[in-house]
Amino acid sequence: MLLGQQQQQQLQQQQQQQQQPPPPPPKLTEEELQEFVKMFPNLDKEIILSVFEASRGNKEAMVGNLLQLGQQ
Repeated sequence: MLLGQQQQQQLQQQQQQQQQPPPPPPKLTEEELQEFVKMFPNLDKEIILSVFEASRGNKEAMVGNLLQLGQQ
């Protein structure tokens, strides 16, 4: 009986987690964007923003990816 209650509680927790909306996408402030534009003047703003979104807000990964793009 106890095992059934635990399984039921786990199922309820999973359902609650599934019902929660996904976290909002990360945002890059205009100031931060301008810093990246200065760091990577050969790349368009749109490319920088796309790489930021693809990196899910991880700025270290973003810089690495931008460096690779800048070398091509």
